[in-house]
Amino acid sequence: MIDSKYFEIPDFCSLTRQVDPEPCNDCLNTFVVCGPAYGTTLTPVNPTPECVCHDICVEEVRFISAQSAATSISFPGVSSCRLGGVQLPTLTPNTHCDIFVICAEEDISADCTSIIVKIGLLLVVTTSTCVAVPFVSTITLTFPGTSFMPFPDCANGPLNAVQFQDSLEIIDGSCTVIQLNATTNATGTQIDITGKVIEKLWKHENLWVVGLRPFDLSPNDVAINGFVSFTISEPLQPINTCAGVPV
Repeated sequence: MIDSKYFEIPDFCSLTRQVDPEPCNDCLNTFVVCGPAYGTTLTPVNPTPECVCHDICVEEVRFISAQSAATSISFPGVSSCRLGGVQLPTLTPNTHCDIFVICAEEDISADCTSIIVKIGLLLVVTTSTCVAVPFVSTITLTFPGTSFMPFPDCANGPLNAVQFQDSLEIIDGSCTVIQLNATTNATGTQIDITGKVIEKLWKHENLWVVGLRPFDLSPNDVAINGFVSFTISEPLQPINTCAGVPV
């Protein structure tokens, strides 16, 4: 028989369960600290919101795939002989280039085995003579269906070919996260674009979530002061499709 007095239970083995923090604490803290900067103290003053369950209709991501993206653009890209002997200046070596997304689109491949993503880019670079030069380029990536991981449980992924094709029957749309960087090379004769693209497939869904409404009106402002509140959403110059953008 073992005498238990000679054994000590280390602290990390304690069975005491830590109490989970309130789910809205971060948002409530933001309301207190940053609310005035966001307009909560302007008239009508918004009361401290309650953390409650909300019924919302959203685009719920079901599957995610990611891959690296890399391409290079030569400058000037054509021999001076083709330019009538004109010698163009080189680009400023080893410098960062401004990069903008001007269009993006996703399509399902004809054989339903992958998602094809095309991204149109506008790059602004500076030459050795301090002249800004714009470039238009595109990146096209193919995301195989077998590269998509279920979200939020990645333990059951990636999808196999049959599962991917089945998922296409319920998916309503996609969302693309584009994270790119562009720099000139050491000789100023090439622009190198690197980064990653994350493709997400979503479904229109009805969810119950815990949250708060930071700009609710107080009962007093509604009943006595006659305030009304409206929330309007409108895209701000949305990213276009890539129709007409040269490959």
